[in-house]
Amino acid sequence: MHPSPHLGKPAHNRIGEEPQTKAERSAWFKRYLARRYAEIDRMPKIPCACGCGTLIAPIGKSLKKVTYANHHYRRGKKGQKRPASP
Repeated sequence: MHPSPHLGKPAHNRIGEEPQTKAERSAWFKRYLARRYAEIDRMPKIPCACGCGTLIAPIGKSLKKVTYANHHYRRGKKGQKRPASP
């Protein structure tokens, strides 16, 4: 088994480019998130699944599918009683 030729070397952004500094990676990621959030804001809105009528984007800021508005998942449901502590 041969050791990887990339061990101990800094990661490259693209083939032939110099490795990025931490500040460059951070700036790139902030620009990426800004583009994604702008794209999410332009998406057609869907109604909240609890039935309140609030319109929300189908993808949240964590870039995952969303069906409920913030804190609407438990609306109209009774809370579960916690068992008594011994």
